[in-house]
Amino acid sequence: MVVFGVTPVAWQLGGLTCEVWRLDLGNLEWTRMANPTHDRRSLACCAVRGNIIVLGGQLPAPVARSGQTGPPEWDIPETASVEILQHGSGAAAGQNAFRLLSPLSCGPWAGGVAIAIDETHSNLGQVIIIGESGAVSDPPTDMQKVDLATGVCTPQPSLLPSQDGLPMKVNAAARLPDGRIVCAGTNQFVGFDPWQAVAQVLEPPEPGSPTEANWQW
Repeated sequence: MVVFGVTPVAWQLGGLTCEVWRLDLGNLEWTRMANPTHDRRSLACCAVRGNIIVLGGQLPAPVARSGQTGPPEWDIPETASVEILQHGSGAAAGQNAFRLLSPLSCGPWAGGVAIAIDETHSNLGQVIIIGESGAVSDPPTDMQKVDLATGVCTPQPSLLPSQDGLPMKVNAAARLPDGRIVCAGTNQFVGFDPWQAVAQVLEPPEPGSPTEANWQW
């Protein structure tokens, strides 16, 4: 199991510090791994063909203010960048560092989950990314199929709204043994608490379908 952690530090010192740790579930020992190329938060990550993939998130960036004196202020805009940490037979001898891949063609993306899917059409593999909307007035949760070799995103059907028309905020997702993806989260009631817990199941295309066929909720 691999865990990404973001350590808040004073904005004057650079905003965020992103660390990567690996937990050996056999002996419950933690091992520090290579840091990503860019510090980021609200990212999505998953394992694809034995490699660790980091997608999107928010990167700290200095904000220039006219006539500003003293330490710079920092902003945290969303990013479309994608990184990979290769492992095992897919990595060159001695290679143990993240490197940048092609950015997401769908643009900046943050605040969601990524799940690897079974396919043989991409050199680096494909993932499903499921984002989240921040308010009832926003579009339904966004979902894309991403080719990691090219960064090309293919839109997929959005999560189903609730009976009240509220979008779903995805908090976690996992692959089932039969290839389906189950997502758990909450319906987004703005200004109300608690939120309603919900789950949806994503079905893969039928075997033999064209490669561009969409998944379905």
